[in-house]
Amino acid sequence: MAPRVPPPRRTRQPGRPGRRRWLLAAGLLPLFWGHGLALATHPPPERIVLQLKWTHQFQFAGYYAAKAQGYYREAGLDVVLREGRPGMRFADEVVSGRADYGVEMPVLLLDRYEGRPVVVLAAIFQHSPEVLITLRSSGIETPQQLVGRRVELRRNGNSELKAMLLSEGVGLDAIRIAKHSWGVDALITGAVDASSGYITDRPFFLEQRGVAFNLIRPVTYGIDFYGDVLFTTEQEVRDRPDRVAAFLQASLRGWAYALDHPEEVIDLILAEYNPGLSRPFLRYEAAETRKLMLPRFIEIGHMNPGRWSHIADTFARLGLLPPDFPLEGFLYQPSPAGASPWVQRALWTALVSSLLLAVGTAVLFLFNKRLKQAVAERTEALSRANMLLAEGEEKYREIFNSTSDAIFIHDAGTGEVLDANQRVTELYGFSREEIPNLSPEDASAGRSPFGPDEARALVRKAAREGRQMFAWQARKKNGKLFWTEVVLQPTRIGGRDVVIAVVRDVTERRRLEETLRQAQKMEAIGRLSGGIAHDFNNLLTAILGYSEMALSRIPDGSSLERQVRAIHEAGERAATLTRQLLAFSRKQVMEMKVVDLNAIIGNMTRLLRRLIGEDVDLTLRVNATRSRIKADPGQIEQVVMNLVLNARDAMPGGGRLEIGTEDVVLGEEDVAAGSEGRPGAHVALTVTDTGVGMGEEVREHLFEPFFTTKGLGEGTGLGLATVYGIVKQHGGHISVCTEPGAGTSFRIYFPVTDECESVSPSRPAEPVAGGTETVLVVDDDAAVLRLIADTLRALGYRVLEASRAEEAVAVCRGTDERIALLLTDVIMPGMNGQELAEACRRERPGIKVVFMSGYTSDVITHLGVLDGSAAFLDKPLRPGVLAAKVREVLDGGQSPPRAP
Repeated sequence: MAPRVPPPRRTRQPGRPGRRRWLLAAGLLPLFWGHGLALATHPPPERIVLQLKWTHQFQFAGYYAAKAQGYYREAGLDVVLREGRPGMRFADEVVSGRADYGVEMPVLLLDRYEGRPVVVLAAIFQHSPEVLITLRSSGIETPQQLVGRRVELRRNGNSELKAMLLSEGVGLDAIRIAKHSWGVDALITGAVDASSGYITDRPFFLEQRGVAFNLIRPVTYGIDFYGDVLFTTEQEVRDRPDRVAAFLQASLRGWAYALDHPEEVIDLILAEYNPGLSRPFLRYEAAETRKLMLPRFIEIGHMNPGRWSHIADTFARLGLLPPDFPLEGFLYQPSPAGASPWVQRALWTALVSSLLLAVGTAVLFLFNKRLKQAVAERTEALSRANMLLAEGEEKYREIFNSTSDAIFIHDAGTGEVLDANQRVTELYGFSREEIPNLSPEDASAGRSPFGPDEARALVRKAAREGRQMFAWQARKKNGKLFWTEVVLQPTRIGGRDVVIAVVRDVTERRRLEETLRQAQKMEAIGRLSGGIAHDFNNLLTAILGYSEMALSRIPDGSSLERQVRAIHEAGERAATLTRQLLAFSRKQVMEMKVVDLNAIIGNMTRLLRRLIGEDVDLTLRVNATRSRIKADPGQIEQVVMNLVLNARDAMPGGGRLEIGTEDVVLGEEDVAAGSEGRPGAHVALTVTDTGVGMGEEVREHLFEPFFTTKGLGEGTGLGLATVYGIVKQHGGHISVCTEPGAGTSFRIYFPVTDECESVSPSRPAEPVAGGTETVLVVDDDAAVLRLIADTLRALGYRVLEASRAEEAVAVCRGTDERIALLLTDVIMPGMNGQELAEACRRERPGIKVVFMSGYTSDVITHLGVLDGSAAFLDKPLRPGVLAAKVREVLDGGQSPPRAP
């Protein structure tokens, strides 16, 4: 309470000698009961400043209610609520004296470490409201996916989010921290990939604009801090303890009122503080604020010293605080205040006056009556306290059973389970009756390093050394294994040493992380293959082209012919390896057509029987009635071939191989369950063998590039990786069912098409014809340029050569010849092939164009070449294919549409 001051002394008026004594007697009893009607008056309220951490909104509703309801005025305080602004450091505002109290996050621990004498008074939010928000379309759902991304973070804040990133192995130098825009526009427009904000307001604005989003919450990754902490300074607590206690009590009363009367406080905010806000937004914020405060379960403003220690330990573990950072002086400890000096003087004066007026008997009588009343009130209060204690136990039992984590209470010595919450029964499958009899054997994986002996050792270690955190493979009652993260915390309950185990199921998170690592690994191989494809394919163009030309001129059967053919075959194997890398990374240029999957399999039967040998029985069951798909027939044949070869190698002693198709309809629930395909009609291609099968260890790495179980020199490890890439590039999905000794079944789902035209899987080769037209050939690789020129001249064409795009433009301008065709590489120094084609068309409007490249499809698609109308040649080039394509385009033919 604020101190009271005595009223000014009155002078005695002449002619009224007894008035002063009468007034003193009349004021004695009220003064004794503390009203001070005769000897004291209320002082004017003290003006103090509360620094908010943002602009006026429901986030600070309790303080508005405390002012409006007169709680601050009753405490003798005139509280000014000052809005925060971007970039403000709130601890500095309070420590400097520009404000007396403030609202901030647990980053106050770091402020304390840096020498700012802050003291936390109350935690308004029991859970932090801070989240990272990403657009759902970005696919960013975890901290690891933020590596290399642009993230809006506060320079002097967002401690929970930074702690989450560091705890998940994402250093702040691994992300691109962007200056905060304090809104959602930067996120929506793509200026940033993630933005920090409060869960109490940002989601509302995104939902209002119809933007789908993801929330990355620190609590999901074990970072659970307090939020919106009320604080002051050591000097304020030391010099004005009454004022601190009065302000805190009035503020918490205000919060209780605000939560009980949200609509009334919303009216107040709109009328007096921030009329620019909308009522729907304030209602949304009020509902989310209530979720963070948990007023039904936890007293408003409650702070647990143990939880503050955990927050400090988290900062210490991440290198932001020293180990065992002391909290003495940081946590507010209210102390009873003595009576003010003026009150003591007033009581002394009253006592002396009462003795002089001989009214002691009356005073003692009244005092005795008051004392009896106080004793009765105290007795009733104790009774209420006992009732509240029982209610509190029930309340915390409700919290214990409503948490999303499983909680065990173990005996610190034996590891015996003493108690567990409701989540344990749901997660592990045990009944409430079975919990008291549980042992580490019942819930552990059963094998090292996740066996019962290790579990007991960890419990004893926690009892001896303190908190332990680790990953653990657990077992359900039905025997199913799953992954958890466990925190062990020693404590005492009812005089007994126990260890509390908090267990979180992270099976799905680990699966997603493994999927992310797999995707990153595959993406790395894709980037590698894309990087080498261009130069490697240029080399192969020269090797294959000249060896093919040489073979056509060397007599069959000669030693020179055998040597050159060996060179050509080695080049073909190298080209196949490059195609496999590109297929795996899903960057192979494909020639998409409507094909019949049943027909492709039927046409391959003879070839497949030769491949598998006589000791393998091949059966075809092509039962699909809707078997038309949009695909590259050569790539589909490659899929079937690779799976059949893989099955043959799995049956060294012979066996049965079945290839089949059937109609399948994938529903929304199938996609949600992880099929990764798109809902709708599909045709399923199944390849099943009776071979040796695979274990879990092999299956986890089955589609990884260069992973093989074969001996050295017996396989590249790209066969199934190629299948995986081709299937994904066709919008399909592949699954595998296998067990050691029980064979393997691959099942591939392709979306069917209703397009009527049906194209046969392969086309017969046509004889190559030459011509006499003039062709301008452009390539920055001299060997490729010479090969193309030699090939076309041998067919009768007139060939103009250029090694750079600018040189080709000069040829177009400088020659009088009619150039019928431009044959150009796509990626060249300076001007690229697309730009060269546009420049040549301006000079010669009728010129036709054929593009060629050894780069991956994503690069050439980005340059606008693969638009379905451009003629295109993949490197490495073969003379026959080159000649056919040139003749096709010159005769007015259109190359079939291609897709990446």
